[in-house]
Amino acid sequence: VSALEWLDITDNVFSGTIPTEFGQLSSLTYLWMGNNQLTGTIPSELGQVSALEWLWFNDNLFNSTIPTELGQLSSLTHLWMGNNQLTGRIPSELGQLPLDWLNLSGNQLTGTIPLDFGQVPFSWLWLQNNKLSGQVPDWVCDVQSYNLRQNNFFCPLPRCCSSSGNRLCEPCYD
Repeated sequence: VSALEWLDITDNVFSGTIPTEFGQLSSLTYLWMGNNQLTGTIPSELGQVSALEWLWFNDNLFNSTIPTELGQLSSLTHLWMGNNQLTGRIPSELGQLPLDWLNLSGNQLTGTIPLDFGQVPFSWLWLQNNKLSGQVPDWVCDVQSYNLRQNNFFCPLPRCCSSSGNRLCEPCYD
């Protein structure tokens, strides 16, 4: 099993938790588990799977924080955890990764967008429908596809996503 490179169980009705033993799948590069009924915490042991490039956990029932250990996944380019019940802050450790796509939309995440995210080469950044606050950084305007709607960001917003732009960061609060 340690030679397993792809695991795709997307679009099933799997329930339960992710075993911590997944952290021992050292050759795993693609882990797709979206659109199931998986619950509980996202195992911090996944941070040990150094070959991981795609982590796709969207549309499940995870109700934990995002493990900071995921920041150790130096090959991770795609992280999709949208539409779960994730809470807490977005780990700043994710800002050290070569992420191209990040989807954390539709959760209960709080805090600010990590400062380190300004160094990440995002093509997609979807953080809408959370409880994020603080200022929206200007570098968001350089991301090809972004959506930060329905959070609690402070005004003023960057011009690209305010009422004079595409409105993809609204609303904002004084």
